[in-house]
Amino acid sequence: MKGRHIIIGVMLLMLAGCHRSPEVENQCASIWPELAAIDTLMEGRPDSALCMLLDKPVDDPYYQLLLSEALYRNDSTQLNRHELQRAMLYFDSVDCVFLSARSHYMNGVGYYEMDSVVPACEEYLKALEIMEGHFADKELVGYKAKFMALTYTHLCGLFSDHYLPEQAICFGKRSLPYYLRNYAESWHIAWILDEIGSQYYMMARLDSANYYFDRALHVLPDTTSMTFRDVTAVRSLLSYYTESNPRVPLERFHGLLSQAKNGQEYLARCLNIGEIFYHEKEYDSALVYLTKVFGESDHLDSRKQAAEWLVEICKSRGEDTGTYAEFLVPFANKEENKSAVKSQLTEVYKVFWQNQLERQHHRLIKTNIKWTIIILVGFLFVLFIVTILYFQKKKRLSSIECQVKQEQSRTQKRKNLEQLINEDVCQKILCSLKGNTIKRSATPLDYPELVLDNGQLQLLILTVNRYFGSFGKKLEQYGIATHPNLLNLCYLYLLGVDEKQASILLNKDYSSIKRYEKKLRTVFKTQSDLAVFIRNLAVKN
Repeated sequence: MKGRHIIIGVMLLMLAGCHRSPEVENQCASIWPELAAIDTLMEGRPDSALCMLLDKPVDDPYYQLLLSEALYRNDSTQLNRHELQRAMLYFDSVDCVFLSARSHYMNGVGYYEMDSVVPACEEYLKALEIMEGHFADKELVGYKAKFMALTYTHLCGLFSDHYLPEQAICFGKRSLPYYLRNYAESWHIAWILDEIGSQYYMMARLDSANYYFDRALHVLPDTTSMTFRDVTAVRSLLSYYTESNPRVPLERFHGLLSQAKNGQEYLARCLNIGEIFYHEKEYDSALVYLTKVFGESDHLDSRKQAAEWLVEICKSRGEDTGTYAEFLVPFANKEENKSAVKSQLTEVYKVFWQNQLERQHHRLIKTNIKWTIIILVGFLFVLFIVTILYFQKKKRLSSIECQVKQEQSRTQKRKNLEQLINEDVCQKILCSLKGNTIKRSATPLDYPELVLDNGQLQLLILTVNRYFGSFGKKLEQYGIATHPNLLNLCYLYLLGVDEKQASILLNKDYSSIKRYEKKLRTVFKTQSDLAVFIRNLAVKN
């Protein structure tokens, strides 16, 4: 998986060095101000930062952490393992949270370089536990969020390399919010979406795989990038396995073959084509591509996969499997070792999630205690107010009772309004408007089926007065009853109709409705929303 690690490493290094500030906690700041400047310099010039660190060594924990990070970003071996571990213990002891998490992460990098996968995994998880145990989610922004994305992505790759897709998916998904929160490069997001899709593909959950592949292609604006071609390739394989039709995928792969920018990409496409020919039992064609991959690829996993298929082809043709079988022999022992590592990684994952659940449980308990206190204080406050009200004078109680009765009356009238809306004539009017987005420029000629005739308007008025007998009288008191257009507009506003809809229903142009509104505002002496005013007028005692 070496080639794959190179891709992950490049992406993570770009992510880690993208527009950040050191964000060193004040209580943990080094006595050497030059180190903070080097931390900032490492953002864009990790090579220069490394030269400065090597040129002027300092006996300081912060220096050891920066040196370890600079070596990592310059693709150099970790040279200060013991010094970094002492720095890590120091940061842990003084509760220097972010630097502690960074040092645990770099300690994991050192373990990973020595092929100590389980300790590396434990250190990555420890870094996450430190961050999530001390920072609220809203605080995980800026470089902290990028650090979280980096760590989760590295864990996704680690579990993917050991064929633990469920765990890889979990960590991949948890990295996504941190990418999106900080507007990461589109190819960063596409890469992790493609990785999640690949894990679902490995589990034969093809619908989920296709969903994430589609998302990866959607976020990529550059259709000429290698990431885009990689996602297109795996989607082509997916379509082959779901549709069992090799023609279209093969055409796509030959197109991708011609677009390959380097030898390794070319050989990766050859492996894809050989895979389809192998499954289609077109062994002569499969041999052409698979032998090329086996003989020329620097990618160990690709050579291993090609060798496995070549062995099967040779067996089916009664030919000697010699070279290919010999190549696969060392992998048998490796698989046994990997099996033990997988078991340990699975156990580490379980412990991590158990700790996660315990932290969530403790946070939930704290939240419940907080809300219990708030509710108790609120209850005591209400009890205090009730006690004061209880001892008010009878006049005050009578006033409250009167207000209650008035409110009950208004509530009843609101219920009457709801019942009015459910009447046939009102429902016909309102239902006819549903689904019609009427623009201001619309005229009744655009919606002739919505125009109300006199009979419908009279029926509407009679129905309203059956529920609100005083409404018509109130309008008479305002002198509106003698103006049919104003009267009809009031009844429509009572139903919740807006200006544009009213112009169509009353067969008037929009400017006429605005003119009627102006008259109504003058009559009612109000500048508030007319529909609200008219509804309040109807339910008012």
